[in-house]
Amino acid sequence: MAVCMAFLCTPFGLQALAQPLALPASSAFYPNSLTACLVLLPAFLLLVAAGAWFAKRALSMRRAEAELRSVEEHFHRLLDFAPVGIFMHDGTRIVYANRRCAEFLGEVSPADIVGKPNLSFVHPDFHSRVDAYVVEHLQLGQSVPLDEQIFVRQDGREIRVEVAASPVGLDGRRLVQVLFLDITARKAAEEELRKAEERYRTLFEQAIEGIYRSTIEGRFEEVNPPLAAMLGYGSPAELVAAVRDIDCELYVPTGRRADFLASFGQDDKACGFESQVRRKDGSVIWVLENTRAIRDAVGRIIRFGGSMVDITLRKQAEQRLKASLEEKEIMLREIHHRVKNNLQVVSAFLSLQGDSLADPTVRNAFREGQNRIRALAAIHESLYQSSDLRGIDLSVYIPRLAKHVFNSYVHGPGKVRLALDVAAVQVAIDTAIPCGLIVNELLSNALKHGFPDGRSGAIRVSLTGGNGRITLAVRDDGVGLPVTFDLQSRKTLGMQILGALVQQLGGNLEYGAADGATFSIAFSPKSGTPILN
Repeated sequence: MAVCMAFLCTPFGLQALAQPLALPASSAFYPNSLTACLVLLPAFLLLVAAGAWFAKRALSMRRAEAELRSVEEHFHRLLDFAPVGIFMHDGTRIVYANRRCAEFLGEVSPADIVGKPNLSFVHPDFHSRVDAYVVEHLQLGQSVPLDEQIFVRQDGREIRVEVAASPVGLDGRRLVQVLFLDITARKAAEEELRKAEERYRTLFEQAIEGIYRSTIEGRFEEVNPPLAAMLGYGSPAELVAAVRDIDCELYVPTGRRADFLASFGQDDKACGFESQVRRKDGSVIWVLENTRAIRDAVGRIIRFGGSMVDITLRKQAEQRLKASLEEKEIMLREIHHRVKNNLQVVSAFLSLQGDSLADPTVRNAFREGQNRIRALAAIHESLYQSSDLRGIDLSVYIPRLAKHVFNSYVHGPGKVRLALDVAAVQVAIDTAIPCGLIVNELLSNALKHGFPDGRSGAIRVSLTGGNGRITLAVRDDGVGLPVTFDLQSRKTLGMQILGALVQQLGGNLEYGAADGATFSIAFSPKSGTPILN
Protein backbone atom coordinates (compact mmCIF):
# COMPACT_ATOMS: atom_id res chain seq x y z
CA MET A 1 0.00 0.00 0.00
CA ALA A 2 2.81 2.35 0.88
CA VAL A 3 4.45 1.58 -2.45
CA CYS A 4 1.23 2.35 -4.27
CA MET A 5 0.82 5.65 -2.46
CA ALA A 6 4.39 6.58 -3.23
CA PHE A 7 3.89 5.79 -6.91
CA LEU A 8 0.70 7.81 -7.10
CA CYS A 9 2.47 10.82 -5.65
CA THR A 10 4.99 10.72 -8.52
CA PRO A 11 4.36 12.60 -11.79
CA PHE A 12 3.70 9.31 -13.57
CA GLY A 13 1.09 8.30 -10.99
CA LEU A 14 -0.60 11.71 -11.16
CA GLN A 15 -0.68 11.44 -14.99
CA ALA A 16 -2.23 7.99 -14.77
CA LEU A 17 -4.96 9.30 -12.49
CA ALA A 18 -5.65 12.15 -14.85
CA GLN A 19 -6.39 9.77 -17.80
CA PRO A 20 -9.69 7.87 -18.09
CA LEU A 21 -9.53 4.30 -16.91
CA ALA A 22 -10.02 1.95 -19.97
CA LEU A 23 -10.64 -1.64 -18.99
CA PRO A 24 -11.30 -4.54 -21.36
CA ALA A 25 -14.88 -5.54 -21.68
CA SER A 26 -14.00 -9.16 -21.45
CA SER A 27 -14.67 -10.70 -18.11
CA ALA A 28 -11.58 -12.72 -18.49
CA PHE A 29 -9.62 -9.67 -17.45
CA TYR A 30 -11.24 -9.77 -13.97
CA PRO A 31 -10.65 -13.09 -12.40
CA ASN A 32 -12.80 -12.01 -9.41
CA SER A 33 -14.11 -8.97 -7.48
CA LEU A 34 -10.97 -8.80 -5.29
CA THR A 35 -8.91 -7.95 -8.31
CA ALA A 36 -11.17 -4.96 -9.05
CA CYS A 37 -10.80 -3.64 -5.47
CA LEU A 38 -7.06 -3.84 -5.68
CA VAL A 39 -7.11 -1.75 -8.84
CA LEU A 40 -9.50 0.96 -7.58
CA LEU A 41 -8.30 1.25 -3.93
CA PRO A 42 -5.19 3.37 -4.58
CA ALA A 43 -7.20 5.95 -6.45
CA PHE A 44 -9.75 6.09 -3.66
CA LEU A 45 -7.14 6.52 -0.95
CA LEU A 46 -5.49 9.28 -2.89
CA LEU A 47 -8.75 11.19 -3.16
CA VAL A 48 -9.34 10.80 0.59
CA ALA A 49 -5.83 12.06 1.40
CA ALA A 50 -6.24 15.04 -0.91
CA GLY A 51 -9.55 15.96 0.71
CA ALA A 52 -8.06 15.74 4.19
CA TRP A 53 -5.15 17.95 3.16
CA PHE A 54 -7.45 20.59 1.68
CA ALA A 55 -9.68 20.53 4.78
CA LYS A 56 -6.67 20.95 7.08
CA ARG A 57 -5.36 23.81 4.94
CA ALA A 58 -8.72 25.59 5.09
CA LEU A 59 -8.87 25.18 8.90
CA SER A 60 -5.35 26.59 9.26
CA MET A 61 -6.27 29.57 7.16
CA ARG A 62 -9.37 30.28 9.23
CA ARG A 63 -7.31 30.08 12.44
CA ALA A 64 -4.67 32.40 10.98
CA GLU A 65 -7.35 34.88 9.94
CA ALA A 66 -8.84 34.78 13.49
CA GLU A 67 -5.42 35.29 15.05
CA LEU A 68 -4.74 38.13 12.67
CA ARG A 69 -8.04 39.80 13.59
CA SER A 70 -7.17 39.37 17.32
CA VAL A 71 -3.74 40.90 16.80
CA GLU A 72 -5.21 43.79 14.86
CA GLU A 73 -7.80 44.44 17.60
CA HIS A 74 -5.10 44.30 20.26
CA PHE A 75 -2.92 46.64 18.21
CA HIS A 76 -5.77 49.13 17.83
CA ARG A 77 -6.46 49.02 21.59
CA LEU A 78 -2.81 49.73 22.25
CA LEU A 79 -2.93 52.67 19.86
CA ASP A 80 -6.10 54.03 21.46
CA PHE A 81 -4.70 53.87 24.97
CA ALA A 82 -1.21 55.04 24.09
CA PRO A 83 -0.08 58.14 26.07
CA VAL A 84 0.75 59.98 22.85
CA GLY A 85 -1.42 61.21 20.03
CA ILE A 86 -1.06 59.16 16.82
CA PHE A 87 -2.45 59.82 13.37
CA MET A 88 -1.62 58.80 9.78
CA HIS A 89 -2.05 60.72 6.58
CA ASP A 90 -1.38 60.08 2.91
CA GLY A 91 0.16 63.47 2.29
CA THR A 92 -3.14 65.29 1.95
CA ARG A 93 -5.77 63.68 4.21
CA ILE A 94 -5.76 61.99 7.58
CA VAL A 95 -6.67 58.32 7.29
CA TYR A 96 -6.30 57.23 10.94
CA ALA A 97 -6.28 58.81 14.44
CA ASN A 98 -6.22 57.30 17.91
CA ARG A 99 -8.29 58.31 20.93
CA ARG A 100 -5.47 60.32 22.58
CA CYS A 101 -5.09 62.35 19.40
CA ALA A 102 -8.77 63.32 19.60
CA GLU A 103 -8.41 64.27 23.29
CA PHE A 104 -5.36 66.45 22.67
CA LEU A 105 -7.08 68.26 19.77
CA GLY A 106 -10.39 68.74 21.58
CA GLU A 107 -12.40 66.44 19.30
CA VAL A 108 -15.15 64.10 20.48
CA SER A 109 -13.79 60.98 18.81
CA PRO A 110 -11.11 59.91 16.29
CA ALA A 111 -13.80 59.78 13.61
CA ASP A 112 -14.03 63.59 13.79
CA ILE A 113 -10.41 63.80 12.66
CA VAL A 114 -10.27 61.17 9.91
CA GLY A 115 -10.74 62.74 6.49
CA LYS A 116 -9.51 66.21 7.46
CA PRO A 117 -6.50 67.78 5.73
CA ASN A 118 -3.25 66.76 7.37
CA LEU A 119 -2.40 70.44 8.14
CA SER A 120 -5.83 71.33 9.51
CA PHE A 121 -4.66 71.58 13.16
CA VAL A 122 -1.05 72.62 12.53
CA HIS A 123 -0.40 76.30 13.34
CA PRO A 124 0.06 78.33 10.15
CA ASP A 125 3.55 79.36 11.28
CA PHE A 126 4.61 75.71 10.96
CA HIS A 127 2.99 74.79 7.63
CA SER A 128 6.14 75.42 5.62
CA ARG A 129 8.26 73.43 8.08
CA VAL A 130 5.92 70.43 7.85
CA ASP A 131 5.90 70.58 4.03
CA ALA A 132 9.71 70.69 4.06
CA TYR A 133 9.84 67.63 6.30
CA VAL A 134 7.61 65.72 3.85
CA VAL A 135 9.88 66.59 0.95
CA GLU A 136 13.26 66.20 2.67
CA HIS A 137 12.63 63.12 4.77
CA LEU A 138 9.40 61.25 4.26
CA GLN A 139 9.53 60.98 0.49
CA LEU A 140 13.03 59.55 0.87
CA GLY A 141 11.87 57.02 3.47
CA GLN A 142 13.60 58.78 6.38
CA SER A 143 12.14 59.54 9.80
CA VAL A 144 11.68 63.17 10.87
CA PRO A 145 13.74 64.10 13.96
CA LEU A 146 11.91 65.14 17.12
CA ASP A 147 10.57 68.67 16.72
CA GLU A 148 8.56 71.16 18.75
CA GLN A 149 5.55 72.69 17.04
CA ILE A 150 2.27 74.42 17.84
CA PHE A 151 -1.07 72.71 17.17
CA VAL A 152 -4.45 74.46 17.27
CA ARG A 153 -7.28 72.65 19.08
CA GLN A 154 -10.88 72.54 17.94
CA ASP A 155 -11.72 75.33 20.46
CA GLY A 156 -8.97 77.57 19.05
CA ARG A 157 -6.58 77.15 21.98
CA GLU A 158 -2.95 76.67 21.02
CA ILE A 159 -0.92 73.85 22.54
CA ARG A 160 2.81 73.16 22.44
CA VAL A 161 3.63 69.67 21.15
CA GLU A 162 6.63 67.45 20.50
CA VAL A 163 6.27 65.74 17.12
CA ALA A 164 7.98 62.77 15.49
CA ALA A 165 7.07 61.32 12.07
CA SER A 166 8.11 58.36 9.97
CA PRO A 167 6.98 56.79 6.66
CA VAL A 168 5.01 53.52 6.83
CA GLY A 169 3.48 51.14 4.28
CA LEU A 170 -0.11 49.98 4.77
CA ASP A 171 -2.27 48.03 2.30
CA GLY A 172 0.09 48.91 -0.48
CA ARG A 173 -0.06 52.64 0.26
CA ARG A 174 2.76 54.91 1.47
CA LEU A 175 1.55 56.78 4.54
CA VAL A 176 3.08 59.12 7.10
CA GLN A 177 2.73 58.12 10.76
CA VAL A 178 2.85 61.10 13.18
CA LEU A 179 3.26 60.82 16.95
CA PHE A 180 2.89 63.89 19.14
CA LEU A 181 2.73 64.73 22.86
CA ASP A 182 1.12 67.76 24.51
CA ILE A 183 3.95 69.55 26.37
CA THR A 184 2.09 72.78 27.13
CA ALA A 185 2.16 72.24 30.90
CA ARG A 186 5.79 71.18 30.82
CA LYS A 187 6.80 74.22 28.78
CA ALA A 188 4.91 76.49 31.20
CA ALA A 189 6.73 74.88 34.12
CA GLU A 190 10.04 75.26 32.29
CA GLU A 191 9.26 78.93 31.69
CA GLU A 192 8.45 79.48 35.37
CA LEU A 193 11.65 77.68 36.29
CA ARG A 194 13.59 79.82 33.85
CA LYS A 195 12.11 82.99 35.33
CA ALA A 196 12.84 81.78 38.86
CA GLU A 197 16.41 80.96 37.90
CA GLU A 198 16.73 84.35 36.28
CA ARG A 199 15.44 86.06 39.42
CA TYR A 200 17.79 83.98 41.57
CA ARG A 201 20.70 84.74 39.25
CA THR A 202 19.87 88.45 39.37
CA LEU A 203 19.79 88.42 43.16
CA PHE A 204 22.90 86.26 43.29
CA GLU A 205 24.88 88.49 40.94
CA GLN A 206 23.64 91.89 42.17
CA ALA A 207 23.46 91.25 45.93
CA ILE A 208 25.47 93.60 48.13
CA GLU A 209 26.75 90.81 50.37
CA GLY A 210 28.86 87.89 49.26
CA ILE A 211 26.95 84.66 48.53
CA TYR A 212 28.47 81.22 48.06
CA ARG A 213 27.89 77.49 47.84
CA SER A 214 30.55 75.12 49.12
CA THR A 215 31.08 71.39 49.44
CA ILE A 216 31.20 69.63 52.79
CA GLU A 217 34.92 69.05 52.15
CA GLY A 218 35.50 72.80 52.14
CA ARG A 219 35.71 73.97 48.54
CA PHE A 220 33.72 76.68 46.80
CA GLU A 221 31.29 75.46 44.14
CA GLU A 222 29.88 78.86 43.22
CA VAL A 223 30.39 82.44 44.42
CA ASN A 224 28.93 85.76 43.33
CA PRO A 225 30.91 88.82 42.18
CA PRO A 226 30.60 90.73 45.50
CA LEU A 227 32.26 87.87 47.38
CA ALA A 228 35.06 87.66 44.80
CA ALA A 229 35.61 91.42 45.10
CA MET A 230 35.50 91.24 48.91
CA LEU A 231 38.31 88.68 48.89
CA GLY A 232 40.32 90.58 46.29
CA TYR A 233 39.75 88.39 43.22
CA GLY A 234 38.93 89.65 39.76
CA SER A 235 36.05 87.26 39.10
CA PRO A 236 34.06 84.48 40.77
CA ALA A 237 35.77 81.91 38.52
CA GLU A 238 39.21 83.06 39.71
CA LEU A 239 38.17 82.70 43.36
CA VAL A 240 36.69 79.22 42.84
CA ALA A 241 39.82 78.07 41.01
CA ALA A 242 42.27 79.65 43.49
CA VAL A 243 40.77 78.56 46.82
CA ARG A 244 40.74 74.77 46.88
CA ASP A 245 40.65 74.38 50.67
CA ILE A 246 38.65 76.98 52.60
CA ASP A 247 40.07 75.89 55.95
CA CYS A 248 43.74 76.12 54.98
CA GLU A 249 43.65 78.90 52.38
CA LEU A 250 40.90 81.21 53.66
CA TYR A 251 40.33 81.01 57.42
CA VAL A 252 42.77 82.61 59.85
CA PRO A 253 43.95 80.74 61.81
CA THR A 254 43.91 77.36 60.06
CA GLY A 255 41.43 74.99 61.70
CA ARG A 256 38.76 77.64 62.16
CA ARG A 257 36.40 75.66 59.88
CA ALA A 258 35.96 73.07 62.64
CA ASP A 259 34.46 75.84 64.82
CA PHE A 260 32.29 76.86 61.87
CA LEU A 261 30.90 73.32 61.48
CA ALA A 262 30.34 73.06 65.24
CA SER A 263 28.25 76.25 65.21
CA PHE A 264 25.38 74.62 63.27
CA GLY A 265 22.23 74.10 65.29
CA GLN A 266 19.49 71.52 64.99
CA ASP A 267 17.83 73.69 62.33
CA ASP A 268 20.88 73.23 60.07
CA LYS A 269 21.78 76.93 60.38
CA ALA A 270 24.93 78.71 61.51
CA CYS A 271 24.08 82.36 62.14
CA GLY A 272 26.38 85.21 63.08
CA PHE A 273 29.63 83.25 62.79
CA GLU A 274 32.51 85.74 62.93
CA SER A 275 36.00 84.92 61.74
CA GLN A 276 39.06 86.33 60.06
CA VAL A 277 39.80 85.42 56.45
CA ARG A 278 42.77 85.99 54.18
CA ARG A 279 42.35 87.99 50.96
CA LYS A 280 44.22 87.34 47.71
CA ASP A 281 46.85 89.98 48.55
CA GLY A 282 47.51 88.38 51.95
CA SER A 283 45.68 90.99 54.03
CA VAL A 284 43.26 89.79 56.70
CA ILE A 285 39.68 91.00 57.14
CA TRP A 286 36.84 90.18 59.53
CA VAL A 287 33.70 88.57 58.07
CA LEU A 288 30.33 87.47 59.41
CA GLU A 289 28.71 84.35 57.93
CA ASN A 290 25.12 83.12 57.90
CA THR A 291 24.98 79.62 56.45
CA ARG A 292 22.48 76.82 55.92
CA ALA A 293 23.27 73.13 55.41
CA ILE A 294 21.68 71.59 52.29
CA ARG A 295 20.64 67.93 52.49
CA ASP A 296 19.82 65.37 49.82
CA ALA A 297 16.68 63.23 49.57
CA VAL A 298 17.92 60.78 52.22
CA GLY A 299 18.91 63.49 54.69
CA ARG A 300 22.68 63.63 54.15
CA ILE A 301 24.40 67.03 54.09
CA ILE A 302 25.79 67.50 50.59
CA ARG A 303 26.76 71.20 50.56
CA PHE A 304 26.47 74.54 52.32
CA GLY A 305 24.90 77.74 51.08
CA GLY A 306 25.40 81.05 52.81
CA SER A 307 26.37 84.69 52.83
CA MET A 308 29.47 86.56 53.94
CA VAL A 309 29.67 90.21 55.02
CA ASP A 310 32.83 92.25 55.59
CA ILE A 311 32.68 93.55 59.18
CA THR A 312 36.28 94.79 59.38
CA LEU A 313 35.25 98.43 59.90
CA ARG A 314 32.82 97.41 62.64
CA LYS A 315 35.49 95.35 64.37
CA GLN A 316 37.95 98.23 64.18
CA ALA A 317 35.34 100.59 65.62
CA GLU A 318 34.64 98.11 68.43
CA GLN A 319 38.34 97.88 69.22
CA ARG A 320 38.66 101.67 69.30
CA LEU A 321 35.59 101.93 71.51
CA LYS A 322 36.92 99.24 73.83
CA ALA A 323 40.27 101.00 74.12
CA SER A 324 38.50 104.29 74.78
CA LEU A 325 36.32 102.72 77.47
CA GLU A 326 39.36 101.17 79.10
CA GLU A 327 41.06 104.57 79.16
CA LYS A 328 37.96 106.19 80.64
CA GLU A 329 37.65 103.42 83.20
CA ILE A 330 41.24 103.94 84.28
CA MET A 331 40.63 107.68 84.51
CA LEU A 332 37.42 107.18 86.48
CA ARG A 333 39.14 104.85 88.90
CA GLU A 334 41.81 107.43 89.41
CA ILE A 335 39.15 110.08 90.09
CA HIS A 336 37.45 107.88 92.68
CA HIS A 337 40.81 107.15 94.25
CA ARG A 338 41.68 110.84 94.52
CA VAL A 339 38.24 111.80 95.84
CA LYS A 340 38.55 109.09 98.47
CA ASN A 341 41.99 110.36 99.46
CA ASN A 342 40.76 113.95 99.69
CA LEU A 343 37.80 112.92 101.86
CA GLN A 344 40.11 110.96 104.11
CA VAL A 345 42.28 114.06 104.44
CA VAL A 346 39.21 116.12 105.44
CA SER A 347 38.21 113.39 107.91
CA ALA A 348 41.72 113.44 109.40
CA PHE A 349 41.58 117.21 109.79
CA LEU A 350 38.23 116.90 111.59
CA SER A 351 39.67 114.21 113.85
CA LEU A 352 42.65 116.37 114.74
CA GLN A 353 40.44 119.37 115.30
CA GLY A 354 38.01 117.37 117.46
CA ASP A 355 40.80 115.99 119.63
CA SER A 356 41.92 119.52 120.42
CA LEU A 357 38.50 120.49 121.76
CA ALA A 358 37.63 120.17 125.44
CA ASP A 359 33.83 120.21 125.13
CA PRO A 360 32.58 116.57 124.66
CA THR A 361 29.49 117.75 122.81
CA VAL A 362 31.57 119.54 120.24
CA ARG A 363 33.94 116.61 119.95
CA ASN A 364 30.95 114.30 119.27
CA ALA A 365 29.72 116.69 116.60
CA PHE A 366 33.12 116.59 114.91
CA ARG A 367 33.12 112.79 115.13
CA GLU A 368 29.68 112.55 113.53
CA GLY A 369 30.80 114.78 110.71
CA GLN A 370 33.93 112.71 110.34
CA ASN A 371 31.86 109.52 110.08
CA ARG A 372 29.64 111.03 107.43
CA ILE A 373 32.67 111.99 105.38
CA ARG A 374 34.11 108.51 105.81
CA ALA A 375 30.80 107.06 104.55
CA LEU A 376 31.25 109.06 101.36
CA ALA A 377 34.92 108.09 101.10
CA ALA A 378 34.00 104.42 101.44
CA ILE A 379 31.79 104.73 98.34
CA HIS A 380 34.68 105.98 96.22
CA GLU A 381 36.97 103.38 97.72
CA SER A 382 34.54 100.59 96.74
CA LEU A 383 34.27 101.93 93.19
CA TYR A 384 38.04 102.20 92.92
CA GLN A 385 38.44 98.57 94.00
CA SER A 386 35.45 97.19 92.05
CA SER A 387 35.80 95.43 88.71
CA ASP A 388 32.51 96.99 87.56
CA LEU A 389 32.19 100.75 87.80
CA ARG A 390 28.49 100.67 86.94
CA GLY A 391 27.40 99.89 90.49
CA ILE A 392 28.22 99.21 94.12
CA ASP A 393 27.87 95.80 95.76
CA LEU A 394 26.10 96.63 99.04
CA SER A 395 27.17 93.30 100.56
CA VAL A 396 30.74 94.66 100.48
CA TYR A 397 30.13 98.37 101.07
CA ILE A 398 27.68 98.34 104.00
CA PRO A 399 29.57 95.84 106.24
CA ARG A 400 32.81 97.80 105.77
CA LEU A 401 31.08 101.07 106.61
CA ALA A 402 29.18 99.63 109.59
CA LYS A 403 32.34 98.17 111.11
CA HIS A 404 34.12 101.52 110.82
CA VAL A 405 31.26 103.43 112.50
CA PHE A 406 30.97 100.76 115.20
CA ASN A 407 34.70 100.90 115.94
CA SER A 408 34.63 104.69 116.13
CA TYR A 409 32.26 104.44 119.13
CA VAL A 410 33.28 101.15 120.70
CA HIS A 411 36.98 100.86 121.48
CA GLY A 412 38.02 97.28 122.06
CA PRO A 413 35.81 94.32 123.03
CA GLY A 414 32.66 95.54 124.74
CA LYS A 415 29.24 94.52 125.80
CA VAL A 416 27.60 95.73 122.54
CA ARG A 417 27.86 93.41 119.56
CA LEU A 418 27.41 94.15 115.87
CA ALA A 419 25.58 91.62 113.65
CA LEU A 420 25.50 91.95 109.86
CA ASP A 421 23.10 90.26 107.40
CA VAL A 422 23.50 92.00 104.05
CA ALA A 423 22.40 90.32 100.82
CA ALA A 424 24.44 90.64 97.65
CA VAL A 425 22.63 93.50 95.94
CA GLN A 426 24.26 95.74 93.36
CA VAL A 427 22.97 99.29 92.93
CA ALA A 428 24.04 102.46 91.21
CA ILE A 429 26.20 105.01 93.03
CA ASP A 430 23.28 107.47 93.44
CA THR A 431 21.49 104.75 95.46
CA ALA A 432 24.54 103.50 97.36
CA ILE A 433 25.45 106.92 98.83
CA PRO A 434 22.07 107.50 100.60
CA CYS A 435 22.11 103.87 101.84
CA GLY A 436 25.56 104.35 103.35
CA LEU A 437 24.64 107.62 105.04
CA ILE A 438 21.42 106.08 106.44
CA VAL A 439 23.40 103.20 107.97
CA ASN A 440 25.84 105.76 109.44
CA GLU A 441 23.06 107.83 111.05
CA LEU A 442 21.04 104.90 112.43
CA LEU A 443 24.06 102.97 113.70
CA SER A 444 25.55 106.10 115.30
CA ASN A 445 22.21 106.89 116.94
CA ALA A 446 21.89 103.35 118.34
CA LEU A 447 25.42 103.40 119.74
CA LYS A 448 24.94 106.82 121.35
CA HIS A 449 21.48 106.36 122.86
CA GLY A 450 20.55 102.65 122.90
CA PHE A 451 22.98 101.34 125.50
CA PRO A 452 23.51 103.89 128.30
CA ASP A 453 25.44 103.19 131.51
CA GLY A 454 27.33 100.21 130.06
CA ARG A 455 24.22 98.29 129.04
CA SER A 456 24.95 95.21 126.95
CA GLY A 457 23.13 94.19 123.81
CA ALA A 458 23.37 93.84 120.05
CA ILE A 459 22.80 95.91 116.96
CA ARG A 460 21.74 94.16 113.74
CA VAL A 461 22.13 95.70 110.29
CA SER A 462 20.29 93.83 107.52
CA LEU A 463 19.54 94.34 103.85
CA THR A 464 17.37 92.20 101.56
CA GLY A 465 16.48 92.60 97.87
CA GLY A 466 14.07 91.04 95.43
CA ASN A 467 11.21 91.79 93.03
CA GLY A 468 12.56 95.27 92.44
CA ARG A 469 12.47 96.29 96.14
CA ILE A 470 15.26 96.75 98.71
CA THR A 471 14.70 96.77 102.46
CA LEU A 472 17.36 98.23 104.75
CA ALA A 473 16.88 97.82 108.53
CA VAL A 474 18.83 98.67 111.72
CA ARG A 475 17.58 97.02 114.92
CA ASP A 476 18.89 97.08 118.45
CA ASP A 477 17.73 95.50 121.72
CA GLY A 478 18.66 98.53 123.85
CA VAL A 479 16.45 100.83 125.88
CA GLY A 480 14.28 101.59 122.87
CA LEU A 481 12.66 104.80 121.73
CA PRO A 482 10.90 107.27 124.01
CA VAL A 483 7.14 106.87 124.20
CA THR A 484 6.71 110.35 122.81
CA PHE A 485 9.16 109.78 119.93
CA ASP A 486 8.01 111.37 116.68
CA LEU A 487 10.39 111.47 113.74
CA GLN A 488 8.63 114.46 112.20
CA SER A 489 9.06 116.56 115.33
CA ARG A 490 12.69 115.66 115.92
CA LYS A 491 14.88 118.65 115.22
CA THR A 492 18.28 116.98 115.58
CA LEU A 493 20.62 117.12 112.64
CA GLY A 494 20.82 113.33 112.45
CA MET A 495 17.06 112.85 112.15
CA GLN A 496 16.77 115.67 109.62
CA ILE A 497 19.49 114.04 107.51
CA LEU A 498 17.73 110.67 107.83
CA GLY A 499 14.44 112.09 106.58
CA ALA A 500 16.14 113.80 103.66
CA LEU A 501 17.96 110.61 102.66
CA VAL A 502 14.78 108.50 102.76
CA GLN A 503 13.06 111.10 100.61
CA GLN A 504 15.99 111.04 98.19
CA LEU A 505 15.57 107.28 97.80
CA GLY A 506 11.81 107.63 97.32
CA GLY A 507 11.32 105.06 100.10
CA ASN A 508 9.10 104.49 103.12
CA LEU A 509 10.46 104.70 106.66
CA GLU A 510 8.92 102.65 109.45
CA TYR A 511 10.08 102.52 113.07
CA GLY A 512 9.08 100.74 116.25
CA ALA A 513 10.04 100.52 119.93
CA ALA A 514 9.21 96.89 120.79
CA ASP A 515 12.20 95.18 122.44
CA GLY A 516 14.47 98.05 121.53
CA ALA A 517 14.46 100.34 118.52
CA THR A 518 13.81 99.33 114.89
CA PHE A 519 14.16 101.47 111.78
CA SER A 520 13.26 99.99 108.38
CA ILE A 521 13.44 101.68 104.98
CA ALA A 522 11.90 100.04 101.86
CA PHE A 523 12.56 101.51 98.41
CA SER A 524 12.95 100.73 94.72
CA PRO A 525 16.24 101.71 93.07
CA LYS A 526 15.84 104.50 90.55
CA SER A 527 17.96 102.59 88.05
CA GLY A 528 15.52 99.66 88.03
CA THR A 529 15.38 96.23 89.61
CA PRO A 530 18.39 95.49 91.82
CA ILE A 531 20.91 93.05 90.40
CA LEU A 532 21.26 90.00 92.63
CA ASN A 533 24.70 88.45 92.41
